[in-house]
Amino acid sequence: MEKARVVKGGHSSGTHSLTCPMVRVAACAGPISCPHCGGTELRNKGSSLRRVRHENWGLRRVVLLLRGGKFQCRGCRRYFRQRFPGIQPCQRASEAFQEMIFRQHLDGINRSRLGRREAIGAATVERYFRYGLQRQFREWHAPACPADPGH
Repeated sequence: MEKARVVKGGHSSGTHSLTCPMVRVAACAGPISCPHCGGTELRNKGSSLRRVRHENWGLRRVVLLLRGGKFQCRGCRRYFRQRFPGIQPCQRASEAFQEMIFRQHLDGINRSRLGRREAIGAATVERYFRYGLQRQFREWHAPACPADPGH
């Protein structure tokens, strides 16, 4: 059986199968704060399991199973789920996977073939490609002046 890859800040417990490794990761270490108000007084409302597609190991697909908490901020009374580094909220794919799709599409693999190969839709490939182009454009054309001229 394959060795599990430890994700930065988490604890890995193993893989499920040789065809599609699933890496179980416990909640990331470190302080958790409310994304809305920044409060640190939180009430634990349980945990949730999140399946996230990650970049491939060779020719095998990898799915991360992330167990994170659901919290209620005692300051602003809003609910939120734990955030993980490298995974945007409401996304089912890690930033590394999206970057991998961007690079392969940039190298010339068309979106329909790439979609079939990675078991995602052609529109998803196009969206990841657009995000990659926007990210690349922001890196190449950084703002010359600060956004807030008062500081």
